Amino acid sequence: MSLSKLTGIMMEYYNDIHFSEHSIKAYTYARGIAEGENLSDNDKLILCAAAILHDIGIPPAKRIYGSSKANTKKKKGLS
Repeated sequence: MSLSKLTGIMMEYYNDIHFSEHSIKAYTYARGIAEGENLSDNDKLILCAAAILHDIGIPPAKRIYGSSKANTKKKKGLS
């Protein structure tokens, strides 16, 4: 899967401009770090995908616990 497709899926999943923009910003930083560190293409892909998805536990945490604070994402393996 391409990173652009993953980003599109992430944006649909979050359905929230704040979280979408935050994930894109994290991806941009990760890509810059990956290039600066001369990572392999595979390692760049992994790092960038992780940056895009790093807050994937927020929607279920908000739905289940009514909050997106860090401690709620860690409950029951949501993050």
